[in-house]
Amino acid sequence: LTQYLGMEEENLQLEPSISRQEIKIGDRFLLCSDGITDMLTDSEIAAVLAREVPVAETAELLVEQALQKGGRDNITVILCELAEQEQNWFRKLLSYFL
Repeated sequence: LTQYLGMEEENLQLEPSISRQEIKIGDRFLLCSDGITDMLTDSEIAAVLAREVPVAETAELLVEQALQKGGRDNITVILCELAEQEQNWFRKLLSYFL
């Protein structure tokens, strides 16, 4: 983002980095600001993410730990966990025919 701010359109040359990975139920994906990454090490973040606690509580723990270490910047956390989709009545009915 910072590479684009204030640049003329003809000078924009940033290419996105795209990779594919296998995912499975229970995998967690974290999108956060430098308010987290500047205050916590990668291993501290990984330790919080590895805990078997609900997603909302995990996000709160990340914020709390960053604040305890000084919280010098704004702190933003988006945390998602891949969960199995519950079957509603339509999916259950459909599964009988497939």
